[in-house]
Amino acid sequence: MGSYSAEIHAFDNRFATPPCLPPAVEQLWKPIQWKAKQFLLKAPKRYARWRGRQDKCWRARLPRKIEQPAISLNSKTLDQLQSRFFQLPLELREEIYDYIFDGGIVRLDVQEKVDGKVVREKEPYRLRNMEPQQCLAILQACKKTYVEAAHLLYSTNTFKFLDLTTFVCFERLVPNHYWHRIQSICIAWDYDEIHYLFQYHQNPCPANEQTWNEVCQAISKMKGLGFLRVDLELYAEVVLQPLQEITAPAIFEFFVWNKRKAFAGRCGCGCGRAESFHGSGPY
Repeated sequence: MGSYSAEIHAFDNRFATPPCLPPAVEQLWKPIQWKAKQFLLKAPKRYARWRGRQDKCWRARLPRKIEQPAISLNSKTLDQLQSRFFQLPLELREEIYDYIFDGGIVRLDVQEKVDGKVVREKEPYRLRNMEPQQCLAILQACKKTYVEAAHLLYSTNTFKFLDLTTFVCFERLVPNHYWHRIQSICIAWDYDEIHYLFQYHQNPCPANEQTWNEVCQAISKMKGLGFLRVDLELYAEVVLQPLQEITAPAIFEFFVWNKRKAFAGRCGCGCGRAESFHGSGPY
């Protein structure tokens, strides 16, 4: 049974037949001992099947990757010169856009309820903005304002993801031409499953090594990323190793909750080399 040989050995020592048992009690003890040992031997296979079902269900609920080209204004788009706003030169409109998108924190999470009803496990994941941004109103006004200012939504704000599922969903929903404009992100990784399941690499998605590696690979491919903050629950080499391979952001900070270990600053030249440690609180 490989890694379970130690558990089986401990089981044999714990459930060994006690000496000097009356014959009647010994006859009752042996079937119980045999059934308990058979259950222990089958536990890894049962857990593997359960994990496979959990992984399949999690990936089935993820949205499809959007491959949408950049929206451009064409001859069919109205100039809308009847609007005082579009009568202004483009340079002035861009200054107004910069004033509206002055930078902030966009906190994203997986929506648990829709119209007061709990989302079923088989339904696709839906994201929600925990603090609605008023700046989104101008992007919904018309197609022209969306084309002119949508890139500022991604380049000026810091996107904070409360779990890995939220990050994976957001990465699939955002087109590539906007995804690479994101300059600042923060990821919090805190799963209760990490504490009581068998091992980190055996957990089902998204609380396992496979999902964490996929997230780190997606971050490393972000072309415009300048700041990365990671809040971790585990402090282990297998968790920190994928982070050490990320060299895209010029500023890289992480915070480990269980050790209250604070930020690890990286060199500002973009080489990805760890530079210093200093204390701070949660983000």
